[in-house]
Amino acid sequence: MPTDSVSPVKVTKSMIVRDIITLFPESVEVFTAYNVHCFSCSLGGVETLEEAGKIHGFEEEMLDQLIADIN
Repeated sequence: MPTDSVSPVKVTKSMIVRDIITLFPESVEVFTAYNVHCFSCSLGGVETLEEAGKIHGFEEEMLDQLIADIN
């Protein structure tokens, strides 16, 4: 029986960065492409993706694109 590799979990702005990386290890490449290195920062374990976006100066549209690229 074929298995569907699509995860039922979707990344949202309110998720903690470290949780995203735990659920989606491949997201590290996406974060790196956006010059966001929260996975190596102590704040990555406590800040939401939205907070990280604000810290990195992301406009809403760019944050939405980052989320789409991870999902």
